[in-house]
Amino acid sequence: MYKWALAVSVALLAFLCQSLLQAQTAVTLTPAAAPTSGQPGVTNIVLTGSGFPEGTILPASTNVSLMPAAGGSAVETKASAVTIVLGSTRRVSFTIPSTVSVTTSTVYRVSVSGATTTGVAFAS
Repeated sequence: MYKWALAVSVALLAFLCQSLLQAQTAVTLTPAAAPTSGQPGVTNIVLTGSGFPEGTILPASTNVSLMPAAGGSAVETKASAVTIVLGSTRRVSFTIPSTVSVTTSTVYRVSVSGATTTGVAFAS
């Protein structure tokens, strides 16, 4: 009886580990956002990307990271909307965080990451 319980435990552990170690889905963002510039705390930016996993992706589960291209600290915010365009292509909308403070026009690299409601991770 103990061997059977051990075998079931090992099988369950292997299944759980496999589920936890699933690789995240690679998302490819288009090179330009719309609009291409804006004001912190005011402008809503829309990114388009392909390769998103199937399933529901909630804005609250989608992180948007803005990294100054010239270097510096990244700024994180949540998406305000995630909409399906077609197939694995989605649009991710966010407002430029009011914590972004620049004195001249600054180029940022933007990336997205998160997970579906079933736990499938994605990142660009």
